[in-house]
Amino acid sequence: MGIKLNNMRTLEGIKTELFYIETASTLRFSEIVLNKCHDQMNVLCGELFFDEGDGYIFVDLVGEGTLYIDDEIHAVFKTPEGGHENRFIPISSKGLKKIILKPAVVGPFGEKLFNFNGLYLYVKEPWSFRFVIEANLLTDLAGYTRDERLIYVLNKALDQIDIEGVAEWQLKASSLYSISRPPFYISSVKYYDIKLDPDIMPMDPKKLAEMSRSALDLLHRELENIYRELEGSIGMIYAVGHAHIDVSWLWPPDVTKQKVIRTLENVLTLSKRYPMKFVLSNMLYLKWLREEDPELYKKVLEAIKKEIIIPVGGMWVESDTNIIGGESLVRQFLYGQRLLLKEIGRITEVGWLPDSFGYTGSLPQILRKSGIKIFFTHKLYWNKQNRFPYSLFIWEGVDGTEIITVNYTTYGSNLSPQQIMAAWKDHTSPDTPAFIAFGFGDDGGGPTWIMMERLRIYSQAPGMPKIVLADPYEYYKIVRDHELPRWRGELYLEIHRGTYSTGHKIKKLIRMLEEKLKDLEIISFMASEKRSYKDLWEILLEAEFHDIASATLVNEAYKYYINRLERLDKEVDEKINEVLKRISGEGEYLNVVNTLPWDRRDVVKGAVKGAVQQIIDGEVYSLINAPAMSITSFEIGEGAPADPLQGDDQKISNGLIEFYKDGYIKDLENNIDVVKRSFVIACRDIPAEWDGWDIDPWYIRSCRELKPVKIRLVEKGPLRACIEREYVYRKTVLREKICLWRDSRRIDFRIKGFVADRFVLFKELFELNFDPIGAEAEIPYGVIRRSVAPQNPWDEAKFEFPVWRWLDIYTTDYGFAIINKGRSGHNINKRIVGITLLKTPIFPNPHLDHGEIDIEFALYPHKGGWREAEIPRKSLEYHRPLKSIKGAYVNKRFIKIDHPNILLETIKISEDGEDYVMRLWETYGRRTSLKLEGEELDLLELKGERKDLITFDPYEIKTIKIRNI
Repeated sequence: MGIKLNNMRTLEGIKTELFYIETASTLRFSEIVLNKCHDQMNVLCGELFFDEGDGYIFVDLVGEGTLYIDDEIHAVFKTPEGGHENRFIPISSKGLKKIILKPAVVGPFGEKLFNFNGLYLYVKEPWSFRFVIEANLLTDLAGYTRDERLIYVLNKALDQIDIEGVAEWQLKASSLYSISRPPFYISSVKYYDIKLDPDIMPMDPKKLAEMSRSALDLLHRELENIYRELEGSIGMIYAVGHAHIDVSWLWPPDVTKQKVIRTLENVLTLSKRYPMKFVLSNMLYLKWLREEDPELYKKVLEAIKKEIIIPVGGMWVESDTNIIGGESLVRQFLYGQRLLLKEIGRITEVGWLPDSFGYTGSLPQILRKSGIKIFFTHKLYWNKQNRFPYSLFIWEGVDGTEIITVNYTTYGSNLSPQQIMAAWKDHTSPDTPAFIAFGFGDDGGGPTWIMMERLRIYSQAPGMPKIVLADPYEYYKIVRDHELPRWRGELYLEIHRGTYSTGHKIKKLIRMLEEKLKDLEIISFMASEKRSYKDLWEILLEAEFHDIASATLVNEAYKYYINRLERLDKEVDEKINEVLKRISGEGEYLNVVNTLPWDRRDVVKGAVKGAVQQIIDGEVYSLINAPAMSITSFEIGEGAPADPLQGDDQKISNGLIEFYKDGYIKDLENNIDVVKRSFVIACRDIPAEWDGWDIDPWYIRSCRELKPVKIRLVEKGPLRACIEREYVYRKTVLREKICLWRDSRRIDFRIKGFVADRFVLFKELFELNFDPIGAEAEIPYGVIRRSVAPQNPWDEAKFEFPVWRWLDIYTTDYGFAIINKGRSGHNINKRIVGITLLKTPIFPNPHLDHGEIDIEFALYPHKGGWREAEIPRKSLEYHRPLKSIKGAYVNKRFIKIDHPNILLETIKISEDGEDYVMRLWETYGRRTSLKLEGEELDLLELKGERKDLITFDPYEIKTIKIRNI
């Protein structure tokens, strides 16, 4: 179709004319008087009445709040930086309306701010305002596509409307708020005291309605003609409403509860006017809702039945997946999916983690064994060094498990033409539909009515892909049979690398609570107590939300979770002691508990008669042999005489390993020089964008090696010898205590001190005395290779990478392991291996890692590979020390696993409360069979099969239901 545009209105001309049509469409404009409600502080009440046209309320505010129009509830907000479309709210019916405005505690992004400037009633002539809405959205589309046919059609439609003039009060209304963008001079009229002639009256609304209806009919006819001329849509996009609401971020969780309530109320209100599909993740929110607002909870359950609200994710919260443990990931799904099963009668098959900071290579297996068939994320679009190549692909985990994965463009789309086309243009499998999620998240209430209008108008607009409002599972059914590209291993995020290391205190608490809760479950199994600790796990799981575990949240929220986890830590210790007392009874023996299913030679608190003993930190410790998973009684008494370990201010030695003051490490048993030196560095840490989240690659340019100001022998006895190195950096003091134990190859590091500086990153580096040929690291329920020298841009981007409990760097016949307690950030560059100790950001928490610190990790040099050295077992021994209590004589044995590659993480009460469930996993990457009679279940404990021989594929996780042993 040949079109001459030289006599056509330009896009700016179209917008200006639409502004004046919108202005003329205002039949009534008045301020709604609000007063403080008599029974509620800071809540404003009022009423309005109108009996013609379509009514709208404009909320002139900066901040966030909830607007009630009779029984309809709307989320309203505006950030200090600009306006948003959910301040102009439609009124569903005419008549007298009661109005309530409830301000939020904080603004959309945690701002301590709520400025309310007024509430206004706009009554619009329906036909003209409908035309303005549609024409505006098509103008936006034409502005993006530069489609001459649209410009031509809009011109023809505008020709049908002859604006005779606007009244001064109408112009005032539109200058305060209008959907159409006003010409620049409108905003400046007030500065020049320009007033319209007061005699100018509004247009005849009937005449305006007649012209607008004609224009709208013409617009629809012309668009249909264009559709017929087109051969078809350029593609298809499946869309779903969403609101990505962080459990806690720039506000504490009490604020989040109100955000969730406000958002769901907003969605339910919108669903009365528009078709709605809205996904709800974080199953914790359903629990909150049931407790905080039972009536809304019932409405949400009804909306779920009607498939208006669609639960996705299946996780207790959208957790981190790199720094928390494998069992924590399993419990996220176990408790989240079973909550869904209890409340709505089914689990979700849709995985949903749009904002976590990278995705561990074991996640596909955990997803699939938790009933998930498709996984949605967005965060890979944040990569800085390498563009992630796929929007839709098969993700293959380290164990070989496959899951269809969607990497969609944004989790907060407003369905603008730019965002819709970006979703399609970035889609790498054009023979399948693309995917988009739309709606305001933390800063709003999900979809808005304008978004729903965009969805309606753009769904079949010329030059656009067809848009289908759909459940994400419907998307899975469309794409599941297509041939898709493959990605193997982890989904490493090339940004936010600092999240592995920020907040040393919360990360250490999370790690130790994971291990203590597993010990509590195993000890309860030993006591034949069928007690669920789900309530305790749920507290920990909430703290594993990605911004909480990463400590990328404001100080108020960080302190809240630190206090909560410290209380939980105390409670878990008390419960462990309570169970141990019930097992031990009253007596004069020292009862030692080994919760691991292999024999151990280790130290325990208590004076075991005839054992090598030493007083450490005011307590007597003894070196004993503890049978596999057992409760064993020892006589209490004096220890056996033994020579102290060697040590002075220059070095310490236990006959197996020698550690020198400069960090030189010698393996005496194998006559190998392992480490040339170890040292602490301080690096300038001023990331370009995300202070608390990032470590930028140029940090290495400004690193300074710290020389110890003091080195001294601080402990020497028959069990342990320790040397301390003290470092001073500006106002920061770090005291590093390094200890060797009798009969052990492990070297323990503990760093205490006071941090008083900002913009600094502290690392401990080890310069190896051998050329490593490889490195492997434990990830949550898996193991992954790490590059010792970058081979490509993808390796180069992993200059900082996450480790769960251990990292091993090795040559052909020797290895060096680092075992951490919540210090996940590591780096390798040939012979230099590092662990990140601290990161001291300003935003979002200027107090983070400031003040007293307590950091622990260990080294384990070994002959042969990490498998031969049984590093997974050594790591668990470091994390799960022997426990002791005074009591009567007890001698009980439970489970012994002879295969060192099979780790037993826990034994818990089954979810049906009848039996016990073992969680085991294969750690060496070897197919292995274990003779064990039980019922093999999925991770949700729903589907099972009786077996007497359990066969593990490499890195496979198994859930086995057993009777009490």
